[in-house]
Amino acid sequence: MAGKRTSAKKSTAKKAAAKKASPKKTAAKKAVAKKGAAKTAAAKPTSGPPRDADGEIDRGRVSVEHFTDLVGRPFTVTVGVVQVPMTLVAAQKSPYTPPPNAQRHPFSLIFESTAPDVLRGDGTYRLDGPDGLQLDQVLITPILRAMPNDGAVHYQICFG
Repeated sequence: MAGKRTSAKKSTAKKAAAKKASPKKTAAKKAVAKKGAAKTAAAKPTSGPPRDADGEIDRGRVSVEHFTDLVGRPFTVTVGVVQVPMTLVAAQKSPYTPPPNAQRHPFSLIFESTAPDVLRGDGTYRLDGPDGLQLDQVLITPILRAMPNDGAVHYQICFG
């Protein structure tokens, strides 16, 4: 009988110790959960262009204002297996008045690249930018050389 009481006391003592330790474990679990939530938030940007439920940029709602803070920042255009570095040099509204039923004011993005002429003519490519910005199948058009001898090429993306 004495052995059973001793084990019962030990069991009760273990439960009491577990209760005392549980606030620490709970705090540790909360910290881990908080870190996990921070990683999830980092994976899905909360600023920048509007996104749909899948995290893809909603091209129907994107506007020039979503890109103005990105002027001067690096972007990459993927052409097959080649990545072409570019810099966003301008985000500008169209000078023309949009039709009354337009969802947004038309705008364009101007990029500059000193990479060799990999993008020859209009084409659809993937554009990657800062903060996880990614646009697939975007039409990019070469528009002009900044200076004939500097090797820089400008490209434009238009949003109607």
